[in-house]
Amino acid sequence: AGRLLKMPQAGIMTGQILLQQFFCQQSFLKHPLLDVAMACTLIAGKVEECYKRIRDVINIFYWLHQQVTRPSSTPKIMDYVGEEYY
Repeated sequence: AGRLLKMPQAGIMTGQILLQQFFCQQSFLKHPLLDVAMACTLIAGKVEECYKRIRDVINIFYWLHQQVTRPSSTPKIMDYVGEEYY
């Protein structure tokens, strides 16, 4: 996700460290991985001063989720006024 968002290497690594530290203290069963990964990517962008809009982060993770769950279908662009976005 960091590479698709064109984040520098330091931002990507900070996001990975934040994710690892979070799951060292919390359970995988209590918190969805995708949501935590989005939050870590967003926070890492703020910490490393490579700001990314929350809309862009959500869109990239939505696209990646589609690639994993339905690899044979064409990924859709998220509807920003729809229920799924909110």
